[in-house]
Amino acid sequence: MPQGSGPGPSRTRATTSPAQLARCPPLAQALCLESYADLDMARRWSATWAGLSRACHYHGYELAPTQVELRAWRDDVERVIGALAPRMR
Repeated sequence: MPQGSGPGPSRTRATTSPAQLARCPPLAQALCLESYADLDMARRWSATWAGLSRACHYHGYELAPTQVELRAWRDDVERVIGALAPRMR
């Protein structure tokens, strides 16, 4: 079947409790985020994680992140935490 035709992947709600998920590695938690938050939030978190990861793995030929980028990433992390906090109780 050509790519883009037919039904897309099914999205199911998470069956893992937040307490169980908290014991999983960060990558597994990130992959499950779409089940706990909306798609936009999951995508935003993915982009933020990539930016923070890139900033933490410094290479001499790359520019350091700007103050504006760092603040934006911090704000994104706070939004994700704020969106997920009520669901973690």
